[in-house]
Amino acid sequence: MAMKAMKGRFLKKLNIISAIKRGLQAHEQIRHTNSSKIAILESNGLDEDDGFSSSLESVQDLDDDDAGLSGPESLELALSGAEEELSSDSSEVETLARTVDIAGSVVFYSTSLRGVRKTFDDCSKVRLLLRSMRVRFEEKDVSMHREYRDELWKLSGGDRVVPPMIFIRERLVGGADEVIGLHERGQLRELLQGIPLDSSTGSCQHCGDFRFIICSICSGSCRVNAADTKKRMQCTECNENGLVRCPIC
Repeated sequence: MAMKAMKGRFLKKLNIISAIKRGLQAHEQIRHTNSSKIAILESNGLDEDDGFSSSLESVQDLDDDDAGLSGPESLELALSGAEEELSSDSSEVETLARTVDIAGSVVFYSTSLRGVRKTFDDCSKVRLLLRSMRVRFEEKDVSMHREYRDELWKLSGGDRVVPPMIFIRERLVGGADEVIGLHERGQLRELLQGIPLDSSTGSCQHCGDFRFIICSICSGSCRVNAADTKKRMQCTECNENGLVRCPIC
C-alpha cells in the first residue's frame, strides 16, 4: 500500500507540474494577444472620443482578470511548491535506495517465473521496452535470488510488492503501467537522458543472460560434505537455489 501511494503521488504531481507549465504558456499567449489588440487600436489613431480609452480599458480589464486567474507569480509559486513536494517524495526513495545495492543508473526488478501470467508478461514488456531504448540497465530477477526480493520489499517500505519495478537514478518510476504510460507520453526518454548506452553485441555465452550459473561446488544441491565428517552441510558459495552470479556478466 505504501508503494502504491508513493507511486500515485509521484505521477499525480508530474501531471500537476505539466498542467501548471501549460498555464504559464497560456498566460503568456493571452498577454501577447492583448498587447497586439492595443497596438492595433493605437495604429488606427483612435482618440478618446472615438472610444479608444474605453477599448483600451476593456482590454486591460480582460488582462487583469486573466492575471488574477493564472498570473505568472501565482503559477510559478504553485509550480515551485509542486516540484518541492515531488522532490521530497523522491528523496524518500533515494534514502532507501542508498541502503541497498541499486547503484546502477537503471535497475529493473523482474521475475522469470510463469506462475502468474500477467506478472511474467509485464516483465517481458518492460524488458523489451528498455532494450528498445538501447540503454544500459541492471536486471534483478527476484525468483533467482532471494536477496533481490528482500531489496525490493525494503525499498517499498515493507510492502510485498511484485515485479516489475523500475528505478532510474535511484528514483522509483513504477511498474509496467507507469513505465509504458511514460513512454506513450514521451516522458520516459527524457528520464533516460544521460544514461550510458548498452554496447553489448549479444547474449552472454556463459549464462545465456540469466546472470546466474549453477554452483560448481555443490552442483546446485546447496549441500556439501563437511571436511572432517561425513555430514552434509549448507554450501556457503551459492544462494538458496544453488546458483552463483555469472563471473562474466
